[in-house]
Amino acid sequence: MAKCTTQVRKAGTELVAAGYCLYSMATVFVITLGSGVYEFTLDRGIGEFVLSDSAMRIPDPGQRIYSGNEGNTALWDPDLAAYLDTLKATEGGAKPYSYRYIGALVGDFHRVLKYGGFWAYPGDKKATSGKARLL
Repeated sequence: MAKCTTQVRKAGTELVAAGYCLYSMATVFVITLGSGVYEFTLDRGIGEFVLSDSAMRIPDPGQRIYSGNEGNTALWDPDLAAYLDTLKATEGGAKPYSYRYIGALVGDFHRVLKYGGFWAYPGDKKATSGKARLL
C-alpha cells in the first residue's frame, strides 16, 4: 500500500479534481475540477443529482463556529488550548465561537465550507501530528 500511495499522492497544485459525497438528511455531492466548487443534491423523485450551488465558497465573514475534538484539549499545547478559550470568551463584546462537532471529517468540513468557521484536529501528546488523514 505504501508504494501505491507514494505513486498517486501529489501536491495540491497538481490536483485535477477533488470531491466528496455526504449522506445525511439529503445526499450531497461536492466537486471541484480546479475552477469553482459545485454542490449537487440528489433529487429522489427523479433519481438524479441536480446542481444546488454553483459557487460554493467559505463565506467572508463566516459564522463564528469551530469544530474539533475538545475532549483532547488537556493533551494539546497549552498555548493552543488558551487560544481556544479566548475564542469561546464573551469578553470585549464580540460574539463567542460556537462549538459544532459531528466527529466525521466530511460532515464537519462541509459545514465549514457552507457557513464558515474552522475545523481543527491538532497534534497532542498522544498523536503529535494530529489525526487528520489523507483522504
